[in-house]
Amino acid sequence: MWILDTALNQFKQWLNFVPDLRISINFSSIQLTNKNIVSDTLKILEKHNILPNKLTIEITESVAIDNIENYKQIFDDFEDDIVDISNLELDV
Repeated sequence: MWILDTALNQFKQWLNFVPDLRISINFSSIQLTNKNIVSDTLKILEKHNILPNKLTIEITESVAIDNIENYKQIFDDFEDDIVDISNLELDV
């Protein structure tokens, strides 16, 4: 959450110059086990006065496939708040 807070602090400054800018942040599978991940993320967005639709949360493909049932509610909650969820493909 510290990384998200720090990134959104900088992002807010950039928005003053490029209003259509969006930001993508990677979330790990460990972060997605936090039952407060959605509310914590929304609080940080609110703290910096950034609309949720400016944020894309990126997850690795393996997280999406391996734990889809565990994370489905989290993904649904983020999408209800207009936060985009995106899959990343990583070369291993």
